[in-house]
Amino acid sequence: IWRGGDQDEPALLASAYHEALRLADGVALTSVAFPSISTGVYGFPLDEAAPIATGTARAFLEGEAHHLTRVVFVLFDAATFAAFAATVSE
Repeated sequence: IWRGGDQDEPALLASAYHEALRLADGVALTSVAFPSISTGVYGFPLDEAAPIATGTARAFLEGEAHHLTRVVFVLFDAATFAAFAATVSE
């Protein structure tokens, strides 16, 4: 839940993605899909959440993954897609 940005929200969001990836990899999944966690009713700013999500996934796939080879983000609307797509070139 976004509480204004001073409650360690970015680290908590990164941890949520990382732990889900770790669990998926731990049961030998090769792919996993995520929504844009916390950017809806929990109010996490999309422009801050998108790079956290994609960066965490990218780092996991490049480092810790043993089975996972694919992470898909299933996004609700065009604005969310645009925010996530913008992180691809980063």
